[in-house]
Amino acid sequence: MPGRGGGSAKRKRSGGGDDRSGGRGRRKQWRGAGNGQMGGQGIILTCNRGKEKRAANELVDLLVETAERLHPELDLETLPVSVKTRPPAPSTTEGGEEGAREEVDMDELANGGPSTSVSTRVAQPEEGEENEAQQQQEAPAVAPRADDIEAELRAELAGLKENKGKSARVQGPSKGRNAADQEAKFAPPFRIVETGTECLIYIQFHPALDPFELTYGLLEEVERTGEARSRIISRLTPVCGFASATQGGIEHLARQYLGRWFKEGGEGTFKIEPRIRSNNTLARNMIIDTVASFIPKDGRYRAELKAPELWVAVEVHKAQAALGVCRDFLRYAKLNPLELATAVRGRRDAEAGHEGEEGKDGVVNAAPAGEA
Repeated sequence: MPGRGGGSAKRKRSGGGDDRSGGRGRRKQWRGAGNGQMGGQGIILTCNRGKEKRAANELVDLLVETAERLHPELDLETLPVSVKTRPPAPSTTEGGEEGAREEVDMDELANGGPSTSVSTRVAQPEEGEENEAQQQQEAPAVAPRADDIEAELRAELAGLKENKGKSARVQGPSKGRNAADQEAKFAPPFRIVETGTECLIYIQFHPALDPFELTYGLLEEVERTGEARSRIISRLTPVCGFASATQGGIEHLARQYLGRWFKEGGEGTFKIEPRIRSNNTLARNMIIDTVASFIPKDGRYRAELKAPELWVAVEVHKAQAALGVCRDFLRYAKLNPLELATAVRGRRDAEAGHEGEEGKDGVVNAAPAGEA
């Protein structure tokens, strides 16, 4: 039918004629199990009610574009299945969570990660590693420094970039055992995890990608263009990792991740904002006091509720808790792309109107020569 064909052509033209974002086939491959277990690092997304799947697909498309723009040398289709997580958890915590193994595959992360449950199993050492494992178990557990973790991640990312040209790119359906074996070596950069809660969805990141970098890369592009690229995506909250929704779990998250932003001897303003969904065991004030107790006391950090430099988000959903620290919270309209785009267009319209007060259609009449 002409109408249907014309609509199809129009959709193709609107997409630019290429498949830079991966398309529906890639998004389907990246969809998680949908069991509500969030884990690893990623972005907690809020969206319009009833539009959760569509919002998740649109965000994955935008994240792929952002990742390819920021890291054109990185092949998103050849990321390894297993890399070191960021950052490795200590062997034990006060809340009872067991430490994460140094290497963890993406399937396990999609089901909540090693630190989301008290009953998480620990990998058994192989025969040749028993002595080494025993020595590590006897050594005291020391939390890694944030600087060391970031340096290790940079080295890992550099290794992935070097291997991009050496690894064969897998395209289309698998053909034969060799193709299947090759596909098994790679993990998707993003996975969509359905939370079972209205207006809430989680995008889990491959450990080689930084959710904070991609979040700000996306928001900077919205600020530059004034276009949100989606009408249903609301707030983006990048998070470092998850733990159980207990006081011990909150302590574990604060101890493990706050050092990345709050340095000894540093200074700045901050605000701690808990968001509690489907959980009636954690009190807001307890979360604030617990997180604040891990901010360095020898520095000059102070609480600022109106315009903080650092926004500490503590997301509690059912039996899980996550933590993330964001900068420029108000500049980027509370990390809401749609509101940011609206604000940017409003400022530009106001500036254009001010400049065009003396001329029609927004054109300012030039001053005669010699006048200053």
